[in-house]
Amino acid sequence: MEKIVSKFQIEMSYGRPVIKMLDISSPITESVIELESNSLSDNVDQILSYVYEEHMAFSEGFAPIKSGNLWGYINLTLKVALAPQYNEVFPVSEGFTLGLKEGKYY
Repeated sequence: MEKIVSKFQIEMSYGRPVIKMLDISSPITESVIELESNSLSDNVDQILSYVYEEHMAFSEGFAPIKSGNLWGYINLTLKVALAPQYNEVFPVSEGFTLGLKEGKYY
């Protein structure tokens, strides 16, 4: 049975948001946000919308996220897999992706 996440906490670490999943018994404090839905997929969308300016759907375990004017990727545990540093990114396909930075593709 899948454990439903009902609260999350965002902390800044080295200038980047770190998302900590909490369970229902965690106390509500200033930095803890209670989620609106019991659906894990709805919770992920709510968390990403709260933390990042934009985000795209997960593809092969990674989702593009936008922080400021730059794009990067997070993994399924909502940890930053590739720090935002690209002007444009694309969904992961067959284990690869492209990122545009200063007019060059990486």
